[in-house]
Amino acid sequence: VLALTEKLLKAEALQPEQARRYRQTAWQEQARHFIDPAELKRWWGRIPSQERENDTLRATVARQAHSLGDTAQAVDLLVRRLDAQYSGELAQELQPLVPALDAEARLDLMRRADVWLTQEPRDAGLLLLLGRLALAQQLWGKAQGYLEASVSLHNSLAAQVELTRLFEQLDRPDDARRHADACVQLALAQAAGT
Repeated sequence: VLALTEKLLKAEALQPEQARRYRQTAWQEQARHFIDPAELKRWWGRIPSQERENDTLRATVARQAHSLGDTAQAVDLLVRRLDAQYSGELAQELQPLVPALDAEARLDLMRRADVWLTQEPRDAGLLLLLGRLALAQQLWGKAQGYLEASVSLHNSLAAQVELTRLFEQLDRPDDARRHADACVQLALAQAAGT
């Protein structure tokens, strides 16, 4: 596909933007087939730098790196882009990586996410990420603050689940039950399609 795309572009049978979309799609498909994280990393380095700025491609490569057990590479791919230009959608790609991070990596990610939060203080997903990181670090007060702020902006099932977990950890059964009830209500509303 990549070779054919270049031929069609040279023959002026494709517009440059069409060719770019075809290349991005081909690279995404290639990324999904790597089985070695070192090979994936080398391949990523050969992609033209301008093309590596595509968030969809970067997210695909990060997911593949994580699935191959290289969570550090996945996080690095995402945070480099987020440090340069924050994107809430790209930041969401970090959510499933939190449990696989060690304490040092979580603290580093928290520091970076706090900087992003100064740029996007009303990003409920970013607040949820910070809450999950703080919860994993057992920073109970910070976790509660971030998670409650996330819920106040967008009452999501994920944030309510994390608040339930937090209050269970703190042995506050009434608060845990209140958030568990909120989880049930949100799940029922989602199931009903409202």
